[in-house]
Amino acid sequence: MDRSALRDTSVLVIDDHRPMRQIHRSLLRAFGFGQVIEAASVDEALRTLQRDTPELVICDQRMPGASGLDFVRALRRMPNLQLATLPVIMVTAEVSRQRLFEARDAGVNELCTKPISLKVMWERLAAVANAQRGFVRSEGYVGPCRRRRSVAVATERRGATETLAL
Repeated sequence: MDRSALRDTSVLVIDDHRPMRQIHRSLLRAFGFGQVIEAASVDEALRTLQRDTPELVICDQRMPGASGLDFVRALRRMPNLQLATLPVIMVTAEVSRQRLFEARDAGVNELCTKPISLKVMWERLAAVANAQRGFVRSEGYVGPCRRRRSVAVATERRGATETLAL
C-alpha cells in the first residue's frame, strides 16, 4: 500500500468510547491518512454518511443500542453503491468462530482484534487496499464476496488451530 496516497484518503471511525476513537485517530495519522472522521454511535455514523463519503470505515462491533454489525448491515443495504461498497474493518474484543461468521455474514471486509497493534491494523488496511474482492448483492447477502483466503483462528478444542474462511 502506497503511504503517500493515504494523505488524500478519509476514514470514518465508529466507536462509542472516545479513548478508542483517539487511538484509531493516532494510528491512522501515523500511517499517513489525511482525514479521520469520528462517530460515537451508529446513528451518528449514518448521519455522517449523508454529508461525507469516506474511502474506508473502521467500526467497533459492540456498542450500546445499535451494534457495529447493525451499521454494516444498514450500510450494505444503501442504494448509493459508493457507500454500500465501502470497505469495513470491524474491531472486536470478542474473538470466536461465531463472531467471525457473524462479521463475515454481515458484510465485513476484515476483522481486527483488540488490543489493536500497529502491525495488525496495517495488515488489515493493506488487505482492504490490495486484495479487493468482488461485491455481491443477493436476496440473502450483501457485501464482499465471501470466497477468499483462509484465516487461522485458534480453537479451544484440543489446542488445535482450525482454518476458517472469513
